[in-house]
Amino acid sequence: MKLGNKYFAQIQWQMFLRNVQKRLFCMTKHDFESIWIDYDEIYIKKFNMLYLSFDTLSEHINIHFFLLQHMIDVLESSIRHNSTAIRKLL
Repeated sequence: MKLGNKYFAQIQWQMFLRNVQKRLFCMTKHDFESIWIDYDEIYIKKFNMLYLSFDTLSEHINIHFFLLQHMIDVLESSIRHNSTAIRKLL
């Protein structure tokens, strides 16, 4: 039995969270199959690095979004102020 990627990821995370080095994975279809899976520390480290990279990127996007929103607020305020000043001149 070959273990699919999504099942591999799931069982690796379960082993990581429970601090287990080996786990028996069982699947029932038309017959019962099982396979022993070893914990893959390199896989988890790569996944954690990817998650941390995404988390950092997400944080940067939130900061840039906040700054962009602030710039828009300042521009809208400036437009309102200038519109009022122009109306007074007319």
